Amino acid sequence: MAGRKDRQKAPQEARRAADRLWPWAFGAMVVLGVAVVAHAIRSRPPYPRAGAHWHAPFTVEVCGRALAFPPSPGNVHTHGDGVIHVHPETDEEGRQATLATFFRSIGVSLEPDTLVLPDGRRFRNGDRCGDRPGRLRVWVNDREMSVEEFLRYYPQDRDRVRVRFG
Repeated sequence: MAGRKDRQKAPQEARRAADRLWPWAFGAMVVLGVAVVAHAIRSRPPYPRAGAHWHAPFTVEVCGRALAFPPSPGNVHTHGDGVIHVHPETDEEGRQATLATFFRSIGVSLEPDTLVLPDGRRFRNGDRCGDRPGRLRVWVNDREMSVEEFLRYYPQDRDRVRVRFG
């Protein structure tokens, strides 16, 4: 009789062990799923993919005066509305959709210490802006950066882009 009870206990004990194990297995699956999603988000390229349609307001100011720009061509352009429009048709066009590409499209040239406007006017660090020496500064989303970093930046949807000489 004792042998029979032992055989009945074995399946019950195995079932209890499985009951204790499944929450851990479920937890491990959740953690693995979160890790996979996080990796996918982090490894997403910073450039817009084909079919993206992003908008980023921009301003260019010289000596306290905001400038207006007419519509420009390309997959990174403006409609003359103070907004950078990014909508590449291919991933390769997306890889080229930097702020450098945009500013070329509107005829603006930026160097580390110089701003050149489409009409040829050139503003160098130290040139007068009223009674003070001016300085070229650039920002994305209120974060100041170097001109080199700025020109390599891919404008994202709803970024705020600002160039100021003053």
